[in-house]
Amino acid sequence: MTGGGDAPGLTGGRHALVSAAAEGQRERLGGAPTAFDRTLATRLGGKAVELLLRGDFGHMVANHPPDIVAVSLGDVVGKRKQVAPDYDLLATARALGVSFADSGGPGL
Repeated sequence: MTGGGDAPGLTGGRHALVSAAAEGQRERLGGAPTAFDRTLATRLGGKAVELLLRGDFGHMVANHPPDIVAVSLGDVVGKRKQVAPDYDLLATARALGVSFADSGGPGL
């Protein structure tokens, strides 16, 4: 499902097409977005629009539960966020057959 609409307020009077990302989700993950996916996407998009309307550029939006926050690009560019190899979500994903770009296979 894709949707869209005009967003003239974001482009100084010019029209820009704003569309839903459901097709991209389906291509990347192989299934339809869940209610959580749609809610998170709506919250992230809302925060991004809020930043644009304030003229607050140079930031990205991030999910820092329970909040959606603005993060300076300077704070994240060139940095890697590490996930602990013993993180329970990784073990669960591997048990379900998800593979990652590391040497650990299913059941690690």
